[in-house]
Amino acid sequence: MSDTKKTEVTEKSKKDTKKTEVIMIPKGARGEENFQLFKINGRNYQVQKGIPVEVPCEVAEVWKHSQDMQAQAEAYLDQVEKPV
Repeated sequence: MSDTKKTEVTEKSKKDTKKTEVIMIPKGARGEENFQLFKINGRNYQVQKGIPVEVPCEVAEVWKHSQDMQAQAEAYLDQVEKPV
């Protein structure tokens, strides 16, 4: 019976371990901060720019969504600004 509990605890602890991803945020213009702040579910993350950084998956997901939204905004502006 105790073996079953140990197995359950081990499986649960494997699920609870946070996975990470490596992201790289490009450096900004001169005078900009050399880090990017992320605030997710009450937690603050400060990620250095210009180098690959291992971050929790939720930070990587927010960064990827941010990049996707930036690309969509730029595509929309290109479409709107085209001369007729």
